[in-house]
Amino acid sequence: MAELVVSPIMEKIIDACSDYLKDFSKDCLKDYHKDYLKDQFRWQSGMKEELERLRENHPKIQAVVFAANQAQLNDNNGDLNNWIWHLRDAIDEADDVLDELKYMNQEYIYDETKKRKFLPSFLFEIPRKFFKIGERALKMDPNLKRLEEAVQKLDRVSADVTTFLHLLDNAKQEQKEQKVDFYRTRETGYLPKNGLIGRLREKELVMEWLRNPSNEHRGTDLYRNISLLSIVGHGGMGKTTLLQHVYKDEITREFDLKMWVCVSNNFDVKKVIADMLESLKKERPRSETLVALQGRLEEEVMSRKFLLVLDDIWEEDEEKDKSKWEDVLAPLASGSFGSKILVTTRMDSVALMFAKVINKEEEIVKFKENEGLLGQNSISSNLRLSYIVLPKHLQNCFAFCCMSPQNHTFDKGDLIRMWIALGFIQPSQGMTMEDIGGRYFDVLVEKTFFEKVRGLYKMQDLIYESASKFFAQECGKLVTDEESSLKIPETIRHLSIQTKNLSILRKIQKFKHLRSVFLFYEDFNQDLCSALIEIFKALRCLRLLYIRTHKLEMMPEEIRYLKHLRYLKIQNVLSLHGTRLRELPKLPPSLKHLSILGCHPDLFERYREDGGSDRHKIAHIPQIHISTE
Repeated sequence: MAELVVSPIMEKIIDACSDYLKDFSKDCLKDYHKDYLKDQFRWQSGMKEELERLRENHPKIQAVVFAANQAQLNDNNGDLNNWIWHLRDAIDEADDVLDELKYMNQEYIYDETKKRKFLPSFLFEIPRKFFKIGERALKMDPNLKRLEEAVQKLDRVSADVTTFLHLLDNAKQEQKEQKVDFYRTRETGYLPKNGLIGRLREKELVMEWLRNPSNEHRGTDLYRNISLLSIVGHGGMGKTTLLQHVYKDEITREFDLKMWVCVSNNFDVKKVIADMLESLKKERPRSETLVALQGRLEEEVMSRKFLLVLDDIWEEDEEKDKSKWEDVLAPLASGSFGSKILVTTRMDSVALMFAKVINKEEEIVKFKENEGLLGQNSISSNLRLSYIVLPKHLQNCFAFCCMSPQNHTFDKGDLIRMWIALGFIQPSQGMTMEDIGGRYFDVLVEKTFFEKVRGLYKMQDLIYESASKFFAQECGKLVTDEESSLKIPETIRHLSIQTKNLSILRKIQKFKHLRSVFLFYEDFNQDLCSALIEIFKALRCLRLLYIRTHKLEMMPEEIRYLKHLRYLKIQNVLSLHGTRLRELPKLPPSLKHLSILGCHPDLFERYREDGGSDRHKIAHIPQIHISTE
């Protein structure tokens, strides 16, 4: 599953509830001016104990979940996995209630302001002191009762953290062992283990590059004698196997020296230089300073034509990595004209960084999918690694995309707005949420999780298939056949539906924790509106709703039940039998982005920017795009 971000959400829940309980002991009559939430919380002393226990258990929960995420403990521990999902359910429920209370608080303050505006203060405040006490004694807001229940549930689930504390003793050692195993399994040698199937064209391209002195003497450039070629592609695509076959080819005899170094993501400057020396001298240099190692390497390659393969390079921090690689490559500048460096990586950004370091024009071979080179299991395990090492904020953003249908194309700006609506973007001072989301997206593109297709972006087929399995507990797809709905776990948070069958559509009502729904409805003859009404009543936690259909003339009034909805996109596909959206009810006040493509001209006129009788229904939405096309 995508990483559960426990700390920020739990802190928000605990702090929000505690803030409203701080002044509980004060005299009610002195606090008649407090807002709606404090007014209500004054009667909820029972939550104090639960909140204190939550605050006490919070560090333990954070430690267990962090260990589970880092060491992938929950993959092999069903009880832990179930507990984490129960914890997530409880956190989401409490977060939902707080979200609703925030809305209620705004409404309350608005109503109070209106009363004060139209009534003299002496008529308004004195009676209010007395009537408020009786009103609160007789009536408690049901939302407050829900929050109390949600906090109690979170408290009960959190108490079970003690069951898993023993895992912390083993997690650090297990993670260390996993790290050692990872580097051992990732380490590559120059001897090929597989035949070169389906990559003969790419091999010939690399061979041609080796034959030709593509570099030219360029004055005093430090690396004027060296050429660089980067090979970029996902894990399992055959980059290493290709270069193993090239490395063993007779053409490489033209080089005075050959070095093969597997870097992986255990990048250390001294280690890489020591690996180069060991590759040359067939013995490991003793522990030396960086200066001593650089000096020995410079002597070895001095005035000699070398071939260096740097296999499986990852990126941690672009600026820091650039500085480190400058230290690694500096001794190689003493090599003779015609020296070559071959790099394999999963990330475009690494290839670009190397080009900057040695001041060369970019030469990159992009690898496309070819399952014939390695087995499907090998490809899946390599790709799985790419997801695990993603930072948690990027992992959540990428996991969400796996709920889309295969070959679905994303617009960059639209996808960023979706991430914002779902709370995936972490605020940063001095930057807008859109700018931060743009950075997230660019990193995923650099890591080749997305490829650009005619101005839009999509996942390659192997990435899509592998990631969909990896994130299946959280992101799913429901298609026309009914059996597929039975395979979707109840932990699902993001779901896309492709169907012509309304009975299939109605089945999603059981997934109470859904945060986003993509609906691709392809039938002309059935009443989509009636099914939407049932869905709106059942799935009240939705933050995001995307509907693509041929037949939707009106949006049901029941959309008002979606109090948490931030993003709504309706796309009527115009065709010979298609219809256009004619009616739009008042939309939830939480909505931040509205996009309607294919609306009726009458509706368009009513919602034009310059006014219209129904303009008030969407006036509160900051981002609006309504089009008849």
